Amino acid sequence: MMPTGRSGEFIYEGATAQGQKVKGRFRGERDKFLAEVRKKDITLLKVKQRKISLKGGRFTEKNLTSGIEELKHLITSGMKLDQALQLIVRTNQKASAVNYWQNVLKAVKTGKQFSAAIKETSTKIKLDIPEFYTNIISVGEEVGDLGSALVKLKEYLDFKSALLSEIRTAMAYPAFLVLVSFAALSLIFGLILPTFSNIFGPREMERLPALSVMVFHAGKYFREHLFGIFCVFCGAVTAVIFFLPVIKKKIMNLFLRLPVTRDLVLSLDIANIFTSFGMMLNGGVDLARALRQTARVARLPALKSLLEQSIEEVKKGNKLSAVWSDSRTIPPDVISLMIVGENSARLGDIMQELGTRFLLSFKRDVKTLTTWLEPAIILILGGFVGFIVVAIALALVSINEIMS
Repeated sequence: MMPTGRSGEFIYEGATAQGQKVKGRFRGERDKFLAEVRKKDITLLKVKQRKISLKGGRFTEKNLTSGIEELKHLITSGMKLDQALQLIVRTNQKASAVNYWQNVLKAVKTGKQFSAAIKETSTKIKLDIPEFYTNIISVGEEVGDLGSALVKLKEYLDFKSALLSEIRTAMAYPAFLVLVSFAALSLIFGLILPTFSNIFGPREMERLPALSVMVFHAGKYFREHLFGIFCVFCGAVTAVIFFLPVIKKKIMNLFLRLPVTRDLVLSLDIANIFTSFGMMLNGGVDLARALRQTARVARLPALKSLLEQSIEEVKKGNKLSAVWSDSRTIPPDVISLMIVGENSARLGDIMQELGTRFLLSFKRDVKTLTTWLEPAIILILGGFVGFIVVAIALALVSINEIMS
């Protein structure tokens, strides 16, 4: 008997016109399932319908990236856009993703371009996506090659994912060392020091060395106000997370002033800018438009200002390499390669290669920094623990004098 539900997962057995038995699954609406079966000329023998339980959660940029990747494979294999979107809707496991791609599909069916549908649907759910995502797709639609545009966009998304992964990897180890150090110091101040300080009464404390008294009082204060200190720590962490978008620029400016992190921050931002710029040029975006979108990607004020200035200069007919040659931020060897790219009409490829080069430079700088950071943190923690041990040792040595 045919199930009466409107949509779900249909597990079926049937026979073809040649009498061959087939089995299969179909996810989606009942009418579309029947249409698919008729199209394949299958006579249904047995059908079982299961209700699809979708996962919750809001639609994120990660879900969008996953959908773009699926579309890239489907479109480049020759499938039409509306059919590809229908397949993504049927196979998705997340309710918000199903709703998102359904809205995109509806917009496309009303005659809107795919890039406009993506932008409109993202705005409705308040998902802030970079404008050059839709720019690359839009250019692909204009030249009638949406598949290539999606390939270029996927390449950028892969680069962005690799870049974020490098940043997380770079931050994970120092953060782990800091947390371990904090835990060790909390143990010392909250447990060890108060235990030693209980040995001495008020009179004995007066006769102990000043260093020992100071350390014991610090341990006692920490133990008595442990809950308050914990609340302050959690509040500070929450404030940093909440105000992170506001203080990002200040942190970047601080890192640029420090000799140790200056090259690190510069390599990271240049890698992001050059790769984004190269992707857009290879995707068919015109030079001025690509510069405008890349300026929105830049984090460092000097690079953002350079890109914004370049837009006007390029419109005047000046070459990009000539504009950038006066900048102290861009290395001279980069300018030489840009000139080669302009003369060979391969500026997009050159910029992507430079982006990869600066990403590798960022990786090397991170590795060097973490190589030095580990012993530095260990030395600082060891020095602090040694200071406390000396204070305890002085107190124990003074016991004989106190008792006499």
